[in-house]
Amino acid sequence: MGLFVMVAGLADQEIERELPMLEMLLHFQYDIRSVHRLRPGLCLLHYAKDNYFYTAGDQEFVRTDDSGAIRSITLLQGYAWRNDSRTGSRPLSAAQIADLIAEADQDAAAVRARLNGEYAILHLQADGSCLAFNDLLGIEHIYVCQRRGLTILANRVALAAHLAGDHDWDIPNLLWLPLVGYRIGEGTRSPQVRMMPQGAHIRIRDGQLAIREDPCFMVRDFPDRATLRNDDDLFERIVARGIDASLASLTATFDHDGPIVLPITGGKDSRLGLAFALQVFPVERLRLFTNGSDDHPDVIVGRMVAERLGLPHETRQPAPVRDTTQDANDLLRRLAIHAFQNDGMFGAWDLKAHPRAGNGVISAGFVGGVFKGYLPRPFHFDALPDPAQFIASHGPYDPLKLFRPGAREPFDQTLRERFANYCVCTNDYNDIPDLLHLKERLPNWFGGARRLDAYSNQVVNILNNEYLIKLAFALDYRERQQHVIHFRLLRQLAPQLLDVPFAAQSWNPELKRHGADPRIFREPVTAPPTTPLHGSWQYTINRNPDFRLQLRELFGAFPNSPIWDYLDRDALLAKLTQTDFSMQPLISLYGLCTVFMAVHAYWLPLKMAAQDGRPDPNIVRVRNPLTKDTYRLRGEQLEICQDVPDQPAIHSICTHLMTGSAPTKPAAAAPPIDNKVAPADEGYVDRVQGNIVTGWAWHPANPDARVQIDVIDPATGQWLDDFVADTFRGDLLRAGKGDGRYAFRYDLQRIRERLTGSVVAFRIKDSGFELKRSPVTLA
Repeated sequence: MGLFVMVAGLADQEIERELPMLEMLLHFQYDIRSVHRLRPGLCLLHYAKDNYFYTAGDQEFVRTDDSGAIRSITLLQGYAWRNDSRTGSRPLSAAQIADLIAEADQDAAAVRARLNGEYAILHLQADGSCLAFNDLLGIEHIYVCQRRGLTILANRVALAAHLAGDHDWDIPNLLWLPLVGYRIGEGTRSPQVRMMPQGAHIRIRDGQLAIREDPCFMVRDFPDRATLRNDDDLFERIVARGIDASLASLTATFDHDGPIVLPITGGKDSRLGLAFALQVFPVERLRLFTNGSDDHPDVIVGRMVAERLGLPHETRQPAPVRDTTQDANDLLRRLAIHAFQNDGMFGAWDLKAHPRAGNGVISAGFVGGVFKGYLPRPFHFDALPDPAQFIASHGPYDPLKLFRPGAREPFDQTLRERFANYCVCTNDYNDIPDLLHLKERLPNWFGGARRLDAYSNQVVNILNNEYLIKLAFALDYRERQQHVIHFRLLRQLAPQLLDVPFAAQSWNPELKRHGADPRIFREPVTAPPTTPLHGSWQYTINRNPDFRLQLRELFGAFPNSPIWDYLDRDALLAKLTQTDFSMQPLISLYGLCTVFMAVHAYWLPLKMAAQDGRPDPNIVRVRNPLTKDTYRLRGEQLEICQDVPDQPAIHSICTHLMTGSAPTKPAAAAPPIDNKVAPADEGYVDRVQGNIVTGWAWHPANPDARVQIDVIDPATGQWLDDFVADTFRGDLLRAGKGDGRYAFRYDLQRIRERLTGSVVAFRIKDSGFELKRSPVTLA
């Protein structure tokens, strides 16, 4: 994990003045800080933290001459390794990257051709020349800004925007998140800061900055489809290169002698990742896990795969960082943390704000995606498809219907221009949907692009490499829809896994033309109707009226927000009274939440890898786009200036964000009071059998809500875990306990290693009510 900023044109004393503010804006706590002044007006800042792959020092290399003078500095954010080693690969340090750059005579394309991974690299020389490039997919971002005589390169928008003096917000660009669920184009939250395009690199010489683009890297220097289709040997040679790159990723990722723990779900990607692992690791080292309840389709399929291979398999209940929570205050707090870490744009930093996150968390630089899925519906276009219609058929497109009349037209026009530009890369209109997904979204349509699984801190990007991406585009759209590459790779690497059914999907029947055995076409495993939607947005917000109430207060407190120039505020407030949001409207709502909170400074400066889970004690300054006035969050105190509405809702929300205490709702927004005493919380621990504790808990005053329970070590008072009581039990329904979905089944194995004694307590998070027959003694 690291951040860098190169700035040219700023006096040394100005750099000194800006350093404290830059460090306040960092989204993580750093282990090293380097400030290099190579010449007057040219400064390079670097902040880094130890992580899964590197020490902080490995991410920076300074080359000096015999006199000790700096000749060059090379910085590495992310991770990289050689992509051509089937027998083994190791993560490359910044020093090794510097050697590759020297060998290639600073040719970014030549260096990229030898690397795999997700990385952003900056190489600065004493004469002021600079080379900056990232992985071809652009998962690690590099941002560029030229303003007020300054040239700024950075891999964090907030740092570049601050140095440029740009405190405005690019509202239209931010609104892509509620419109389609992901960022379109190279814009950022700052009008002056732009992301380097995918496949490009930056070169600075003699003070002149040039961005060299390669927009069609996925089709350049690759055989045409007719040649590939008629030459099986050529196809297999290209597949072999993709396999080598994936195996290099695996050997670099698991550079240790311990167990290899891999996620396995009901889909095709994780199964193919497992097939790769079977090629390089002894089977006795492999362990599989699946997240979810026992009757979840992913878990059922995961067990089937493990049984087929004779591998250990573990079912993990949703971890606290992704667990469904019914605590409205905690939900709002998490959104505020995301707004800080992502500059108001959801992305690869989301869900990394857990207070117990440590050095195992490695953050990618990608921002701008709430919706990362892709509905693989069949399509065929004889003409350039209408972008809005296409996107609406495959995902969100203003699903809440909030955009004002005419406000959507500039967005539609941008999409039309982007679609037209895709035609530079292809003469087949049917490639455009996949080009859209590769260029505009988090590029995970051929594998998980995130480097770390949110539950396990294991690297999961095995399939994302240049060769397999190019191979996919060398096929036609029908073959991509049929998952020909997945099928052929599995048939070659682990044919015993071909006929294990998938969750909610199956092999395409057209694969029979590619030699598929009819026995692999199995009925998918589906979810029973009672399976809880652990961690899903529907489950979280549809059953949490308090959370919707807090969002109404937040949106309602800013009647003059510039966001309402585009969106219908009254319609939004009305929709927040609903309780049946489907997935697409919720994607839109959550994207809007982080945008709104960032623009109006309701963010929380909790930094990743902060062990105490408290806000950063420094000041975070933000300017309101309406008044340009500055207001501040200082430690646990909110300093309210004239641009913040003096309303009880705002005071209560901000107090909660900074202190973590429950806010006091304003009387005007609270439900009507009928002068009756609200029933107290109820709950029991029914049984302890081995490691399994069963029981139930509910809020009689709010029977639609599901209770979140804290697991506490009574000896120390330390929080150990939490979970939600949401399982159906008929006896609870018959006893008049709401709809009966208030039971739980908890596995004590989750906390045994952290428990100081043999006693554990169970308390309702909101009220602190301890369940009856708690605490319990472990066997």
